[in-house]
Amino acid sequence: MDKPKRILEDDRPITMLVFPGGDSYWQVGACDITRIVAYAEAGQSGYVPWFAVYAGEAIMQRVNAAHVEDVRYGD
Repeated sequence: MDKPKRILEDDRPITMLVFPGGDSYWQVGACDITRIVAYAEAGQSGYVPWFAVYAGEAIMQRVNAAHVEDVRYGD
């Protein structure tokens, strides 16, 4: 079995971010969300994973990965 890829190395499309408690989430196809992309931001001790949530070609929200409970992928 292969070692799982890190969030920033995984090239599968992200379809949903679920927040703690499971009651709130961002999902591609809902609320004008067209895509969700993982990327790195500089932090105090190195790079920190974040997610950019797009509506069309514009970023409508940025989410620190530390505040996400579940990342769901498409094909």
